[in-house]
Amino acid sequence: MPYSVDVFDGAIRNMIAAANPQTVLDIGSGAGKYGRLIRSIEPNIKCIGFEIEQDYIKEFNLKSIYDEIICANISALLDRVDDHFDIAIFGNVLEHLPKSIGTDLLHFLVYRAKLIIINYPFAELQDSYEGHKHEAHISVWSKDDFKQFDFLEVQQGQQRLAVISGFDNDILSLSSVRKICNGTIKKLKFNR
Repeated sequence: MPYSVDVFDGAIRNMIAAANPQTVLDIGSGAGKYGRLIRSIEPNIKCIGFEIEQDYIKEFNLKSIYDEIICANISALLDRVDDHFDIAIFGNVLEHLPKSIGTDLLHFLVYRAKLIIINYPFAELQDSYEGHKHEAHISVWSKDDFKQFDFLEVQQGQQRLAVISGFDNDILSLSSVRKICNGTIKKLKFNR
C-alpha cells in the first residue's frame, strides 16, 4: 500500500526537526506522507521523492509536495553517485525490495546521506495492492542486517525503526536519536 504505519511518526518528525536538514530523500514516496511531514517542519527543506509507481505520482499529486519527484526503479538511485543528502528515509520500503538491492542501497547511502531512517515491519504479510506488484513484501529484514553500520534500532510490536549514521554525519548523533525515541515512543524496546 502507498501508506506506512504511523507508530514512529512522532519520533521521525522530532529527528528531522532536531537534525535541521537542508536536503531529504524520501525513498518510496507512496502517498507523500514523509514529504508532507517534512514540509510541516520546514517548507524550505529541499525534498526529493523517489517513487516507482507513476499512478501514485498523479493520484497523490506528489509533484506539489516534493521539489523533485523521480519515477524510476530504485536501483536507478545507484547511478546518482554525486548526489548527497542530509537525511534519506525508507518509510516501509525495504521489505518491498530484493534483499540484494536493499543492501546495496544502504551501502550506497551510508556514503551519501548523513542519516538514514528506516521504518519497516517484521513478519507482516502483504501481496500486491490494487494491481501494483511493487507493493508486495519480498524480503525479510532484522537488526542483524544493520550491524555492519553505526546504527540504532527500536521496536514497537511488529514495527521497527532503524537509524543508520552515515560516514559524514554531523547533524544528529545516535545518542540524540535514542533520547528523541525515549521521549516520543511509549513501550519502547531497543535492539542492538
